[in-house]
Amino acid sequence: MPKKLSVPEIRVTSSEQQGLFAQAADPITPLKEIDMNGATLMELEDIVKAAHQSFQSHLGDALQAGLIAGKALLTAKQQFTYNRQTGGFRGWLERIEVSKSTAYRYIELATNEPIVSQAGTLSEAMERLAQHRAEQRALKAGEEQVEVKKRRVTLKLSNERDQKLESIAKSRGGDVSALIKEIVEQWLANEQDS
Repeated sequence: MPKKLSVPEIRVTSSEQQGLFAQAADPITPLKEIDMNGATLMELEDIVKAAHQSFQSHLGDALQAGLIAGKALLTAKQQFTYNRQTGGFRGWLERIEVSKSTAYRYIELATNEPIVSQAGTLSEAMERLAQHRAEQRALKAGEEQVEVKKRRVTLKLSNERDQKLESIAKSRGGDVSALIKEIVEQWLANEQDS
């Protein structure tokens, strides 16, 4: 005698069924709604593992998975102090089988979310991060060049002239350095005009 197929007693509407399929297709959705600040270390471990697996298997949006993993890693990192026996945060990463370089890539995504959130793909986000790093280096190099251009000058003045400078600076409510700077700037401006 052939077996009868059992029919579930509770029926699901088509919209509920679509929602279940969408949730099953996108494992990142439930992770987006978790409050990571109140999560325990075990919960953060589960979040990182799930986001990391989704990232590796390309089941979900890789950029979103990387951002979520980064946020969870940042929160988890705050809970660690270095311990020689367990290795602290890095030891924890080894235990959950996430490489240090991958973890710090996730963290970089999360700490630069305003820059990468406008990207459509993970590779575009990484390009934006590389461009941002290059701009920051250029800014820093520009600041260093400004420092190089500053000059220190030692003036050897007679006591009489030194006292005269001090008295003029005092009458103007400043110091000798500011007065000399003002005099040099006025002289340079006059030289440019002529």
